[in-house]
Amino acid sequence: MVQTDLLLVGFSSNGSHARLIQVMRGDTRDYFDDAPQASSDLQKSHGTTREKFEGEEMFKRFPRAIFGSLVALWLACSPMAHAGGARVATEGVSFNLKSVEGGSISSEMLRGDVVVLAFGASWLPLSRTQVQGVQRVADEFAARDVRVYWVSTDSDKPNSKNYATDDQLRAFARRNTLKIAILRDPDGALFKTLGVERNQLPAIIILDRAGSVSEAIGGLAPEGDLIQQLSPKLTQLLGAK
Repeated sequence: MVQTDLLLVGFSSNGSHARLIQVMRGDTRDYFDDAPQASSDLQKSHGTTREKFEGEEMFKRFPRAIFGSLVALWLACSPMAHAGGARVATEGVSFNLKSVEGGSISSEMLRGDVVVLAFGASWLPLSRTQVQGVQRVADEFAARDVRVYWVSTDSDKPNSKNYATDDQLRAFARRNTLKIAILRDPDGALFKTLGVERNQLPAIIILDRAGSVSEAIGGLAPEGDLIQQLSPKLTQLLGAK
């Protein structure tokens, strides 16, 4: 079997189009030098030049797995995909999340405001640090059109090891001086669709006034300043009408 050596350099996208940039290690002819007789026979049978053969036949000789991977990666570069931990959507995110205090918050209710959704879990140690930073962000932007919520991904299924009741989540908030509203996204059903790299928790999702994902941040630096980290993006979105 002839082995190919493909080096994927990167992607670039512009509007609704994406270009896959690919480079072969060495000249493309190196690929055919591994099997000169097969190359010659195919050229004769099709009556083509070597250059035409390489252009038309090269991808036929790629293993299907490589071709399939390239297609999947090309799709990942579409406008609805994410890159570098951030995802920009062309349409608003749709959700309806229950509050631990009763009622629910929907994406439609938040249209026109900049929104911070801080995803975490009561069982996750880093969430204790996260909620304190999130509360400071909420206090900092309280007088402006920024809505901040902590969203629990704890399960609502009693037989789950990550199960938490509303009472337990309220107790978690009290222990960590969290005063903002707590919403529930059981088992991260919504969270997993928002483009956070490797679905890392805790995470921050920032929605613009149209309800689209403007930034998706996975993980948390324990010594980081969340206000300093989020302020530039929030200020930018607040200034965009």
